[in-house]
Amino acid sequence: MHRLKNWLLIIMLLPAVLPLSAQETFREADSFSYALYEAQSWDSLAAFGTKAYEDGYDYYYLNMRTAIAWYELGNYGEALRFFERAYRNNSSAPVLKEYLFWSNYQLLHDLEASRWYRLLDDSVRQGIPFRPKRRVDALYAEGGMRLPLQRELAGPVSYAHLALQTYPVERLGISQAFSYTAQQLNWGDFRQYQYFVRPGWMINRNTSIYLAGHWAHYHSRLDYEIVSSRTGSFTDNTQMGGYRVDTTLTSTYDIRGSYLQSDYLLQAGLSKSGKRYTVTPYASFWLMKQNPAYTETFNDTLRIVEYRGGMQVGEFIGSSDSTSIPEPGDATQWVLGVTAYYRLGKLSLGGDLKYTGSSNAGFWFFAPYLAYRPGDKWLFTAYYFSKKSHPISLFSGYQLFNTFDEMQRISLTTRYSLTEKTELYLTVQHDRVLDNLTGDAYEMNDFYLGINFKF
Repeated sequence: MHRLKNWLLIIMLLPAVLPLSAQETFREADSFSYALYEAQSWDSLAAFGTKAYEDGYDYYYLNMRTAIAWYELGNYGEALRFFERAYRNNSSAPVLKEYLFWSNYQLLHDLEASRWYRLLDDSVRQGIPFRPKRRVDALYAEGGMRLPLQRELAGPVSYAHLALQTYPVERLGISQAFSYTAQQLNWGDFRQYQYFVRPGWMINRNTSIYLAGHWAHYHSRLDYEIVSSRTGSFTDNTQMGGYRVDTTLTSTYDIRGSYLQSDYLLQAGLSKSGKRYTVTPYASFWLMKQNPAYTETFNDTLRIVEYRGGMQVGEFIGSSDSTSIPEPGDATQWVLGVTAYYRLGKLSLGGDLKYTGSSNAGFWFFAPYLAYRPGDKWLFTAYYFSKKSHPISLFSGYQLFNTFDEMQRISLTTRYSLTEKTELYLTVQHDRVLDNLTGDAYEMNDFYLGINFKF
């Protein structure tokens, strides 16, 4: 009955107000727009309000009703224009600020939506699952040590990491990170510098694309020598006094110089999210440029000693040497993979499955992930991987393992939200490493502390 009365009012007012002309009064336009609003006749109200504005009617209630009509019709661009006009008419209306937030949010204008979000009352913000963003959004710093269990094989690793999250324009987010790693080992030492950048473009609230690049520069100094010996003996007791020949073969491998390696990873992916899941298929290409500036020297020395009647009667010593100077070279590999997460309340399960191909062979790789969020302040995450003597990348190219060492890792991270803008991180890892150069196996315990500042 109420809706019928509204339509009767619209019919009665229609001849007086349409089409709009100079003799129309403010009261007639306001009454007609109100009747359309009460009737929730959004198509008619949007058309009437737009025409009224073009004819010079510019006041709060008409702009507000027209904006709501466009919003209900899903035309958030037109809605935003009329909400902004209404705000110029009356900037003190609380409900208008909420509409300005939601219109920008629906248009994926998160930077502008963040500005209106900060102007909302606390009681309103608490009911909106939105984290405001800034052009310079967050800065993360992390440092720590990797401590070996076999100090005779490997020394501690020094590690530092710095990351920056920015949103230069609407829909575009850029993640950047720089890392430094250094370690002493029984064969020498190495330093590595890494830079990561990943621009991502938001297509809609559930879909985004990204293009990630990761560069790594590895420099090692080699000063290592391996000496091994094999002995043998031959005895002939049929001869008078006895006869024996002892042999000793001593092999020496010596490597001196330096080794440089530059890695270039390019990865593209598409991320799709639902209420409980996130799936990200991706493809990547890896180029490795190797510049060996070291010399390998191989020496074999054979010593033969003859004994008769217990006395040395002869000795022969011979040796052979060879030297190898490796040539620079390139290596490439491509990857097709998918990262997926599924949320079960406070628990999330997922993993990274990929197939890697190269000129030599192809192989499958899988790393499982787990996350548990018991409340608003705490988050626990874990992952595991095991790799052979080939490089891999994880987390959309964010982590790059360009070593040829075989490696197993289990990683546990705790995040605690200290304040609304400050988060603390503690990461504990255990690594098992099989050194590709020496064949030695050793283990590492890693401890990292991180802090994230949200601006």
